[in-house]
Parts: sequence; structure tokens; C-alpha cells
Amino acid sequence: MQNLMNGLDYSNSYLTHIKSIFNSVFDYAEKINAIENSPMPKVKINYKAKSLEDYKSTSEKYLTVDEAENLISTLKGSERVIHCGYLAEFLYLTGARYNEAAILTEDDFDFDNNTVYISGTLDRTKGYKNAIKGPTKTAQSTRVVQLTTRTMNTVKEVIEFNRLMKLARPAYTDNGFLFTTKNGIPIANNAFNLTCKRIAKEIGIDKTISSHIFRHTHISILAENREPMKAIMQRVGHADERITNEIYTHVTQNMKETMLHNLEKQGF
Repeated sequence: MQNLMNGLDYSNSYLTHIKSIFNSVFDYAEKINAIENSPMPKVKINYKAKSLEDYKSTSEKYLTVDEAENLISTLKGSERVIHCGYLAEFLYLTGARYNEAAILTEDDFDFDNNTVYISGTLDRTKGYKNAIKGPTKTAQSTRVVQLTTRTMNTVKEVIEFNRLMKLARPAYTDNGFLFTTKNGIPIANNAFNLTCKRIAKEIGIDKTISSHIFRHTHISILAENREPMKAIMQRVGHADERITNEIYTHVTQNMKETMLHNLEKQGF
């Protein structure tokens, strides 16, 4: 297997993806006693050295903490798009996917234990007004996520905001969803992305903005906190470690460079 992997000429991220597939295949073969031991634990990927462009590309996939906080506070500070600010903040604080957050209801939260049960995605086949709960993206996506005090406070703010909208707007449709427009309809992904892009441009963030950038930013923060890769993947519901590994590697490399810079400044 090592010779096979050595002979593959693909990008680092795709090699990681291939190894992940082999891991699953051999783990299953071992489980059903088709083989005695998987050869994969001994297989190493000979990653290619990253170019400057590669590093720039990866850093475009997530925001710095300052960028994220500035974008979220600007969204929440605008009466017109405050609902988008709540959704952006939740994605940023939890690493959830847009489709996972968009289908959440108050009943999915355990306010005693500060958790959320993610068990579906938004099925908008018949339009956002008729959205229903569909299956999660993968089996690993179904999960219970521990939430910080700030996240729980955001959720409570959203619940109160929706209650006020229901009282103030006759057109409000209450289907129980948490992250909605001011009329109670789940926030459309495209509208959310366009709003975030516009606000990001206005405040000088020159990155490709979409709902996924908040998820990737959460991963980058966990990586910077040196959380184990497996724990990160479980928290964000990743079955494929490719993206997680790419961001994790990039962030930890930046930390090494920062450490060296600090040592240089101190005269070491």
C-alpha cells in the first residue's frame, strides 16, 4: 500500500481523501475478518511542499477572529439584516453547516445541559416556505454539540427576536424554525451568502464569503487551540478529514511561524 500511495500524483488534499477511503475499506475488511490487520496505520503520505499560492488559497477559506467578529457585529447591528447576523454567529460558534442550522427548532436545544442535537438538514425541494426536515449529509453528521454560554445566549436572543416578529408582523409564519426571515421563513442560503458578501465588502474583508466560511473559521479556531483532529471532526460532523486537515495543517504551520517570529524578537 505504501508503494501504491507513493506512486499517486495528486494534490495533497486529494491524497488525504484517497487514504481516508482506503482506511474505511480496510477497517471494514478487518471488522468482518476478511483480513487480519489493516495495513493503513503504517502508510504515510508523502505530501508535496506547498507553494505560496497554496497557502494563500487555504487562508481564503476562513476568517481571522477579528474579521469574523467584525462581520457578525456589523450584521447584527443592522435592523435590516440582523437575522442573518444571528445565523452567521451560530455557524461561527458551532461549526454547523448552513443546512443543519436552518432546520433547527427550539426543541433541538437542551437549555439545562447547553447542547444542540443536530439530526437533519433543510429540505427545500418545494421551496423555503414549504421546507421540511431532511436527512443529515452523512451518518457522522448526526451529533450532539456542546455549546458555550455565548452560543446559548445567542439562541435565546433569536427565540425572543422571533417572538417579537410574530407579534409585530401579521404575515409571520411560525413553523418553529429558529433562523428565519422576519416573516418566519427559513433564511435562503443564497440570500444569506449575498448579504454576508455585501457587508464583508463594505467593511474591507477581501475574501470569498459564503456560509461555509463561518464553519471553516470555527475549525481554524479549534486547530489554533490545539484540539485533537478527531475531536474537531466529531464536533463539526466531518466524515472526510480532507478539508479539516487542510485548515488544521495551515493554521498550525502559521502558529510555528508566529512562534519563530516571537523568538527572533526576543533575541533567541
